[in-house]
Formats: sequence, C-alpha cells, structure tokens
Amino acid sequence: HLGPIFTWLKKVMDILQGVFYGVVIAYVLSPIVNLTEQKWLIPYYENKGILFYAPENRTIRGRARIVSVVIAIFVATVMLVGLLGIVIPQLIQSITVLLNSVPSYLDNVNNWINQMQAVSDGNNEILNELQEYYNSISSELMNCINRQVMPNMNRIVQGLTDYLTGFISMIVNLFIGIIVSVHLLFSKEHFSGGAKKITYGIFK
Repeated sequence: HLGPIFTWLKKVMDILQGVFYGVVIAYVLSPIVNLTEQKWLIPYYENKGILFYAPENRTIRGRARIVSVVIAIFVATVMLVGLLGIVIPQLIQSITVLLNSVPSYLDNVNNWINQMQAVSDGNNEILNELQEYYNSISSELMNCINRQVMPNMNRIVQGLTDYLTGFISMIVNLFIGIIVSVHLLFSKEHFSGGAKKITYGIFK
C-alpha cells in the first residue's frame, strides 16, 4: 500500500530537485553577495553622497543587488571551473597511466617467470605453478571479455545512455537551480524575514 505513496514522493522530489539546488546555491552565494555590497557597492554610493538605504533609492539598491549577484555567480563559476580544471586532468592522467602500465606489468611478470625458468632449467615447481597461474589469469581475462563484455554490449550502451540521460537531467536541474537561486538572492531579505516568521510561528 505504501508503494504508490513512495512513487509519488519520488516524483515530487524529482520535480523539486531544481528548487533544492537553487536553495543550496543561494545559501552558498549569499556571503559573496553580502561581501560585495557591504565592502564595495555601499561605500561606492555613499562616497558619491547617496544614502543607500533611503526609501527613495530603492532603484539603486536593486541595481546594486543585480551587480552583486552577477559578481557572485561569476566568482563561483571561476572557482568551480578552476577546481575542475585541476582535478579532472590529474584524474584522467592517473587512470591513463595505470591502464597503460597494466600490459607492461603483465609482460614483466611473464618475462621474469620465463627467465627464472631458464635459470632453473624448468625444474622449479613454484615457477611452473606461477606460469600456469599467469596463463590461467590471461585466459580467464580473455574469456571474460569474450563471454561477458562483448555479449552484454547492448546493456553497457544502455547503461551509458541512462547515465547520459541522468547527467543531462542534472544539468537541467542545475540550470533551474541557478534561476531559482538568482530569484532568492534578489529578494533574500524578504525570504529571510518570511522564514524567520515561519520558524517563530512553529516554535512559539
């Protein structure tokens, strides 16, 4: 009986995922917005003799908020791209080096076994067992590729397709989250005041 309820809740969570992203992004960017306004924009207007918080200067506050939100998004984007630019190439390089090294490792082991067998005239039982073990591993690896990987290529492709679909969905939700976060940041005082009233009403 609870199955349909959980299915419905999952659908609701999927729909609201972009909103959750927006709340998190707004929470992360809010300090940058505050810093930009408090340290640069408000002093800039006050040095020009403009009272930033005067009721008649609402338009100026709106422009300052737009500038601070754009700066916050720009700074966060630069930091994220820089971080990915550092981590991803190193990760790819490490994986590539590891994969490229596996054949040479196997060849070294095989050569070492052959050399030891040549020195011992093939009488060393341990080396013979190692050679048989190596041959068994190589055979099992090829069998795995031929019996497991190749026949299941359709499933592998389907898995990659599902992953790509999920990735695209995440990008869409992230885009929605950015839009929601911009809206929240533009009116963060209003939403903050509303959240405080709700919290006060719940715990009163």
